Amino acid sequence: MFRIRVTGFSKIDLSTIENPEQLKLPLDANIWKLDLDVVNLCLRETSSSCLSSRLVLKDADGYEFVRCNDSYLSCYSDFANTSKLSEFHGEKLPPKIRRTGALAFELPEEFVSLSLAVRKGGICEA
Repeated sequence: MFRIRVTGFSKIDLSTIENPEQLKLPLDANIWKLDLDVVNLCLRETSSSCLSSRLVLKDADGYEFVRCNDSYLSCYSDFANTSKLSEFHGEKLPPKIRRTGALAFELPEEFVSLSLAVRKGGICEA
């Protein structure tokens, strides 16, 4: 179980990332970065993949959008470090300690509203 606070939501311009040819995504993909503060509420350390694999964005029609799975964007680029996308890429989350990071999502070109949703498990918004 996690406590989550959303601290930002912004569109990523993929053409500004160094070596964009290493991305698996097309440069015109509509990628958004969700900035988060996360606290692991489990009794033991847990992997950040528990968070990133279960947390989804859901639109008003019920469509779910999962985390964008591009390892260059999320882990290996300089952008991944400066944008904090790498913080939740295979890292361990100790209990009761706040960690700051971000997740990337590919979204449709037009959307009105989005909400956080959980596929399974326990995540509470704070």
